[in-house]
Amino acid sequence: MRTILALTFLFLLVFCIMVLVAINCEPRVPTAQAIGLALEWTRHLLGGVVASAAAIGMLLTAAGHGPFQRQVMLTFPLFGGLLLFDANWGLSLALAAVASIWMFRFGGAASGTAAQS
Repeated sequence: MRTILALTFLFLLVFCIMVLVAINCEPRVPTAQAIGLALEWTRHLLGGVVASAAAIGMLLTAAGHGPFQRQVMLTFPLFGGLLLFDANWGLSLALAAVASIWMFRFGGAASGTAAQS
C-alpha cells in the first residue's frame, strides 16, 4: 500500500511541475491544452523511468547469473513502462503474452526458488 501511495504522490508531484512548465512555456498555449501536454509529458517521463529501471534490473540479474524466473518477473514492469511511454499495444502485448505463458508453464519466481532449495 505504501508503494502505491508513494507512486501516486510522485505522479502528482511530477504532473504539477509539468503543468507549471507547460503554462509558463513560450509560445503561450491555452490552459486546457497545457494540462494535456503536461499529462503526456508526465506519462512519457514516468513510463521511461519504469521501463529503464526494469531493463537495467533484467541486465543486472543476467550479469549476476541470477535465475531466469527473476528476469521474467521483471517483464511486467517493463511492459507497464512501455505502455506508459508509448501505447504500442502490439509489442507490449506480445511481450506480456510470452512472459505470462512462460510463467504459467514453468512457474514464477517463488516456485523457482522453492524448487532450488
